[in-house]
Amino acid sequence: MKHTLIVMALATGILLANTAQAQDNEGAQKSKGGTSLNLGSRGFKIKHDRDWQHTNPTWEASGSYYAMTRIDSNDYVYTIPNLRGYYNVGADTDIKKIAIIFKDSLGKAKTSSMLINVWKHANSKKGAPYVSSDPTYTTIPVMITDSTESVTIHFHPYNSRHGNDLKDFHGTIFIYTGVITAPPTDEDADDDDKEEGDFDTHWVLMDLGLNTIADNTNYNSAAAKAFLNVPASRQNSSLFNLRQGKSVNVNIYPFMETVYALKRRNQKINISTGLGLQLYNFRYENPISYTRNPNTVVLDATSYKKDKLAFDYLNIPLMITFKTRIYNNKWLVYGVGITGGYSISTWIKQESGAGRMKLHDSFGFANFNSCLTGEIGISTGIRFYGTYQLTNMFDASTGMNQHPISFGVRIFAI
Repeated sequence: MKHTLIVMALATGILLANTAQAQDNEGAQKSKGGTSLNLGSRGFKIKHDRDWQHTNPTWEASGSYYAMTRIDSNDYVYTIPNLRGYYNVGADTDIKKIAIIFKDSLGKAKTSSMLINVWKHANSKKGAPYVSSDPTYTTIPVMITDSTESVTIHFHPYNSRHGNDLKDFHGTIFIYTGVITAPPTDEDADDDDKEEGDFDTHWVLMDLGLNTIADNTNYNSAAAKAFLNVPASRQNSSLFNLRQGKSVNVNIYPFMETVYALKRRNQKINISTGLGLQLYNFRYENPISYTRNPNTVVLDATSYKKDKLAFDYLNIPLMITFKTRIYNNKWLVYGVGITGGYSISTWIKQESGAGRMKLHDSFGFANFNSCLTGEIGISTGIRFYGTYQLTNMFDASTGMNQHPISFGVRIFAI
């Protein structure tokens, strides 16, 4: 596990940084680094710890441009025809939320108790459509997209949950809005921001699972009988029975380079490769030992507390990942791939009442391996993986023919 610790230490050293960019409209005021805005001659506290980086109105104004239209006794409306045009936000900046202040003719003001979510486009998985639990504020359409479509904000003061706080507004009601923005950052980025053919680097993919073995050995062959230096009655697959719960597999990929091969409304395909470690750990039920010079398997009289065989492979994967939309921002994720690995360490470790022994050698095992891999799960949820080693874990000269199978949970998946 020494290699595992080194890689994990390197992985945890990777830091992601966010950057924020703010720009003002002509004549507009802006909040900087806090939650207070100047509304006329008074300070006004925004309930959410955010900056309004783009604002449209001059806060002192009460002109008809910012007046809401009263369409019945409890419904005032205001339409923003184009989010980017209204707030003068360039296409290189991501609009994230709309914040609102209402003000009446007498100067009474009230902040919206919500920040209306905005998505870069309708297919984005940054959140489900916003539905307010507060009947005071509604928007049409419910999902606001960062486009040229118009957005109508409804204000229903007599439906408010805030008692008389809104019901005693008088005269014309004005609306003052701002948007919270940020350039795309690593924290916000996902594959919705990518186009077909784009490349991206994903940091730290890890698998944690259990091992079993598919044993295809012909135990009647002369080579297998020569390799197994055990009584004839024990020359069968039961000799290699595993302590299943303690035979673990760990795969660690510090980075994966991904190309976005296909992007459709309801279907995506990514192709990824990288470099990592594939770690096998087999714990045996029987007290078997692998010997050197010659390479054989023997059955010891000792009762081992721990009898372990371990492999560390330097591994290169090639994976094809499919994502199929199942509901809103939820995607079914499934994929297949193949890996190629080279053994950088093979070792046995045994513990008994007499002490502990650890020995490194090839022990008749193959230096190269290749595995078929698969995964399935839900985006933003748990994923499961499985691998089947296509190549024999033993050198052909031993007469043995065993293929590891691993399955478990995929963490920090692409």
